[in-house]
Amino acid sequence: MYGIQQEWPLAGEIDIIEGINNMTNNQVALHTPRGCYQAQPPGQTGQTLEGDCSLDRGCIVAETKPNSFGPGFAEAGGGVYAIQIAASGIYSWFWSVCFLYFEILDCVQKNFLSAARYS
Repeated sequence: MYGIQQEWPLAGEIDIIEGINNMTNNQVALHTPRGCYQAQPPGQTGQTLEGDCSLDRGCIVAETKPNSFGPGFAEAGGGVYAIQIAASGIYSWFWSVCFLYFEILDCVQKNFLSAARYS
């Protein structure tokens, strides 16, 4: 997901799905100009690999679920990623297909879905 009308990384970039060299877990990266850092404490289930978003590799959070990328992702039947861009920050979520089935069923039965449920 790229910003527009400026050279990289001045407009920003979010790598929602990123993996290299046989990685088994996904990582999410945010690339920005200088002065953007991941908030501390981040309040996340992923593992922060880099907190300075202006470095070439950007802010990086590694997903901890083994089925979030690569062979595990394929074997699990895939999954869904979501990104929320808000004034308070940028948030990402991953749900495996198996988990989604039960979440969707629960939301349909209750006729209610809220992003706060996953924060």
